[in-house]
Amino acid sequence: AVNSQVLLPGKALFSKREKEVLQMMLAGKCTTEIAIVLNVSVHTINPHRKNILTKSGCASPVELGSKSVKEGWI
Repeated sequence: AVNSQVLLPGKALFSKREKEVLQMMLAGKCTTEIAIVLNVSVHTINPHRKNILTKSGCASPVELGSKSVKEGWI
């Protein structure tokens, strides 16, 4: 997958909350576990997960894990 997003200088790829969710996803936590840790609804986490995949240009969490290592996100 190709990331077509163009970043403006000084802009981060992920929001602070997306970074928190990303770290937990990469640690193997499921949506419910992430929601519990962040004290929010599962329905709040799902859009974050979708945004992370979209912004990263990844089609799946597995691809996201691989790209995260390659890009130095973790």
